[in-house]
Amino acid sequence: MTVQTVEKTDALGATYWQGRAMFRIAEGRARADVVTMARHGSRENAESAAVALARRNGWGAS
Repeated sequence: MTVQTVEKTDALGATYWQGRAMFRIAEGRARADVVTMARHGSRENAESAAVALARRNGWGAS
């Protein structure tokens, strides 16, 4: 699995982090991408949320 975090700034100047995870599914024949929708206060929180979202969407399932 690959996890990325991106620091963003909204129209009001507030800074937040968003997380994304990319992983293989269907016995490696397809790739799934998940992106957090919440605004996270730190890179670590965004990364953890992306991993949790990936798990809920099939990462690590056999």
